[in-house]
Amino acid sequence: VVKLDLKDLEPETFAAALAPNAEHALESYVELVDRCWALGDLLKRARAARPGAAKLGSVTAAYLRWDKVVRLTLQNAFTIILKTRRK
Repeated sequence: VVKLDLKDLEPETFAAALAPNAEHALESYVELVDRCWALGDLLKRARAARPGAAKLGSVTAAYLRWDKVVRLTLQNAFTIILKTRRK
């Protein structure tokens, strides 16, 4: 999903980081994916791998609502900026 060479994603290192508290350990990785604008793709792949996971379904639904609002907000802002510049 993210095209970066990350040493901490080597299987042994990643497993060791997840062992104490998987949800907490995943926060930084999810944030990294989000900052690369690839969270939607990650969630889509995760849902394909675990279609029956209820919590993942809820997170995906929340993300899709958020993404729609952000895209509409940005689109409206750019439309306003373009209209202002044309005057």
